[in-house]
Amino acid sequence: MSTIILTGGGTAGHVTPHLAILPYLKNNFDNIIYFGSENGIEKNIINNVNLPYYSIPCAKLNRSFNVNNIKIPFALIKGIKIAGKLLDQIKPKVIFSKGGFVSVPTVIAAGKRKIPVITHESDYTIGLANKICAKYSTKILTSFDETAKTISKGECVGPPLRKNLFEKFTDSDFKIFGFKEKKPVILVTGGSQGAYAINNLVWESLDELLKNYNVIHLCGKNNLNKQKEQIGYYQAEYLNNI
Repeated sequence: MSTIILTGGGTAGHVTPHLAILPYLKNNFDNIIYFGSENGIEKNIINNVNLPYYSIPCAKLNRSFNVNNIKIPFALIKGIKIAGKLLDQIKPKVIFSKGGFVSVPTVIAAGKRKIPVITHESDYTIGLANKICAKYSTKILTSFDETAKTISKGECVGPPLRKNLFEKFTDSDFKIFGFKEKKPVILVTGGSQGAYAINNLVWESLDELLKNYNVIHLCGKNNLNKQKEQIGYYQAEYLNNI
C-alpha cells in the first residue's frame, strides 16, 4: 500500500494548500498521514478532515533575541529522531511539505533516509524553513516563476487552489452570511493571524464598499471589531470552509 506524508504548519497558509490537493492524493495513495506540531493551528485544521495526525517536536526561530531560541537545537534533534522512527515504521513513498518551522524535522529525517521530498513555497521569497528543507528535498515547487529561477531544484507550478473557490455564490450562501441583497461579494483576508493594515483599511472603507458590495472579512485571531457590525458585512477570525 502506498503512503504519502504531508507536513507543514505554524500558520494556516502552511496547511490549507494541503486541503486543495487532497482529492487528487486520494486517487493516487492508499494512506495519507499528517505530521505537525502538538498545539499548532495545523492540528485543528487537519482534524476537521479526519487524517491520521502525528505530533513532531519543533521550535520556531524568533528573529529578535529571545531566550527561547536556545531551545531550538534540542527541539530540532528530538523532532528529527521522533520523525525518523515514525518514518521507519510507516515507510512512506513520498513526503509533501508546505514549509514553516513545523516541517523541518520531518523533512530532514526523510532526506537522511533517501525518502523523496517535494516542498512547495507559496511566497515570492523563499522562507527560512524552506531554505533548510531545500537541502533535503528532491524538488521545490513554487507559486511564482521568478522564485523558481532562484532555486536549483525549483519548478513553478502555481499555488494549490481548491475547485470550490471558483464556484458562484448560491441563495443559501447569501443566507448563511446574513446578506440581504445579492450584491457581488468581496472576500478580504490577511491570513490566519490577520493583517493590521488590511483590517484597518477595510474598516475605514466599509461604508463606501457596502454601497455596491457584500463583504466577508477574515480579520485574524482576536481582531473582531464589534463596532463595525452591520448588514452586508460578515467578519470572522478564521473560516475552515472557504
